[in-house]
Amino acid sequence: MGEALRWLAVVEGLGVLAFPLAFSLAPGLRDRGWCLAKPLALLTTTLLLWWGASLHILPNTRWGLGVVIAVWGVGALAVGWRRHREIKAWTRAHWSTLLAVEGAFLVPFAMWSLYRAYTPDIVHTEQPMDLMLYTVVGRARWFPPEDSWLAGMPVSYYYGGYLVYALLGKLAGVVNSVGYNLALSTSAGLAGMVAFGVGASLVPGGGAWPLAGAGSTLALLFLPNLEGALELGRVLGLGSPSFWQAVEIKDLSGPNLSGRWYPTEGWWWWRATRVIDTLQDGRSLDYTIHEFPLFSFLLGDLHPHVSALPFLLGAVALSVGLVRAGEPLSWGWLRRNPYTLGVLGVWTGALGFLNAWDLPLGLIIAWGVLLLLGWRGVAGGQVSPKETVLVGVASALALAVLAVVPFLPFYAHLDTRVQGILPVRGPVSQGKHLLIVWGQFGVLLLPGVVGGLIRVVRGGVRLEGALLAVLLVALPLVAWVASAVVLNVPGKGERLVHVLPFLLIGGVALMGALSGVGRETPLALLLALVGLGALLVMGPELFYIVDTFGTRMNTVFKLSYQGWAVLALATGPALYYGKRLAQGRFLHSLWGVWAVLAGVMVALLFYYPLAGAVSRVQESPGPPTLDGLAYLERVGRRGEREVIAWLRSVGRPGDVLVEAVGDDYSDYGFISAATGIPTLLNWPGHQVQWRRTPRVMDGRAEAVQALYTTTSEEELRSLLERYRITYVVVGPRERSKYGRVNEALLGQVLQKALETDGYAVYQRR
Repeated sequence: MGEALRWLAVVEGLGVLAFPLAFSLAPGLRDRGWCLAKPLALLTTTLLLWWGASLHILPNTRWGLGVVIAVWGVGALAVGWRRHREIKAWTRAHWSTLLAVEGAFLVPFAMWSLYRAYTPDIVHTEQPMDLMLYTVVGRARWFPPEDSWLAGMPVSYYYGGYLVYALLGKLAGVVNSVGYNLALSTSAGLAGMVAFGVGASLVPGGGAWPLAGAGSTLALLFLPNLEGALELGRVLGLGSPSFWQAVEIKDLSGPNLSGRWYPTEGWWWWRATRVIDTLQDGRSLDYTIHEFPLFSFLLGDLHPHVSALPFLLGAVALSVGLVRAGEPLSWGWLRRNPYTLGVLGVWTGALGFLNAWDLPLGLIIAWGVLLLLGWRGVAGGQVSPKETVLVGVASALALAVLAVVPFLPFYAHLDTRVQGILPVRGPVSQGKHLLIVWGQFGVLLLPGVVGGLIRVVRGGVRLEGALLAVLLVALPLVAWVASAVVLNVPGKGERLVHVLPFLLIGGVALMGALSGVGRETPLALLLALVGLGALLVMGPELFYIVDTFGTRMNTVFKLSYQGWAVLALATGPALYYGKRLAQGRFLHSLWGVWAVLAGVMVALLFYYPLAGAVSRVQESPGPPTLDGLAYLERVGRRGEREVIAWLRSVGRPGDVLVEAVGDDYSDYGFISAATGIPTLLNWPGHQVQWRRTPRVMDGRAEAVQALYTTTSEEELRSLLERYRITYVVVGPRERSKYGRVNEALLGQVLQKALETDGYAVYQRR
């Protein structure tokens, strides 16, 4: 509890310190940037320290962190002093707004912290990998950090999100096994806060903005897809065998009469992220992942797409604030807003550092801001088309440079296996599966989007805007057709028909956005989000990123996650506009019917988070704690925990330890993951995913085996010297993997520094 309070105090303190900066950056947001203050503080601290440590100017230590915070804190205080009267007056007049937005952070933070206390174990899926990256970036003195599972090699992964929370833990004095769980709840709280700020800013003044903001937060963090309702139907024994066969979701084969109010199969809640698939004789032809935030926090993997979520939403919030500020694109705008443009560019670039998949979307959002601002000036006759084009091109290039150049030290060590983009050749997503995954957004957004479009069209639609919207939507389609023809992709006509609804939604929504900006700016921004969300859903039906898997799995995974986030932001405001624009007795009656049906649907959907949380909690029988390693004692690995604690206390930069090499998704490599002290090799399958060539692993597994089993003192000393090994761990995994470990020889050449409960650590003399 004390660690959680210290962590929270640091987050709140940094947010208060950064508020004057956010206040100046986002005058168009309803909360004047309060929803951005905490992400801005964390991102600024992380980037400044990372740049300093990458250039070997400022080390990644607590005093280095103090210097960084002092530098930007002085700037924030200077801005606050210069504008203190304005900030004070606004805060007095809008204190309820600040409380509402702050509640959107504290409530999810508290809820997910409580949930993590009952499901704290860092044990399954890729949690050990996440712990390794979280630990190693916090332990590194300089950057890039050394890969704990490939000693001597830099981390070749987007590690910025791990660094954000590792630095937060360092400031709060929280150990990594606790910080891991608090990082998850903080990511949820920050994402909920930014979503609230955006949703509240997409409706006009009045008393409805809290509901719009809350709607966006709830849709983002607590809304599942429609598969959860199918799980409820199974528990209730509903549906004939032919119905469940027609649904065609793997392992969802019929009623589950467990006698309980929730399914009893292990990890049944996993199925909600594996709906999009084409089965043939029970075998997956198009195995994909379509995760959503609620599932991410139920699962508890601290992956980049989870840790980066608040910052991706922050880029949207910055953009909304710029467009809502009302000034069209011009040379004067550029002279008055260099600071804002610079922050938007660097923030966009930071998305690639946090989660590389978010960088293209961040650039699209930033360039979309320029498009909307430029179109506003041209359509309103305030700025000439020539000036708009020149300023827009200059600003777009500046944004691209700021998004790439400051992060070159990161990309210099990112040895990715991504090989390009190709048109999808395999099965397309089936319509019924898309309906299960995205149907809830279709229901919730429909009245507001349709009503908003009608309102915008009544105000007049410029032909140029309609043509521009068609062009923006047609560009990816034309690119796909051209590449599909060249590569002779089968089923081109079927695919075109398949994506037509998303193209239509995207094009019409973007047309409404271009037509409404300036006259109905909040409504125009809502339509822009809906259009962007539709295109993100459509994207993996046409193209996929070629990676080590050779399928569209990762593309569906990442783009659908982004699409979910974007559509969730639009949900709260869309509910407001649907109610407001239902004028007349007939439309009002239709709205009433829709509201009842939508309410029933949402009530059914909330079964999934409740049942999923209960199922997950029952899988962790230990007492509540935020320590993700506490389970080691419960499962008979007390000695391993003592080894981890001892190595944390004595480990120094440059140390290398050896432990048994094992498969991915196992408990092999756990000591190096928990301590941050690199080992020669572990989880080799992930090293293959992260690096262009596996040759860097050559000979390492064999060297580890030889070190444990050799009878030659000369060979042992040679291995110790070659790999600069400091510690050798001998425990149950090593004895199981290599048979009889030659501990007599290890004790002869090395010093036995620790022995406890079946584990021994040998230290180089």
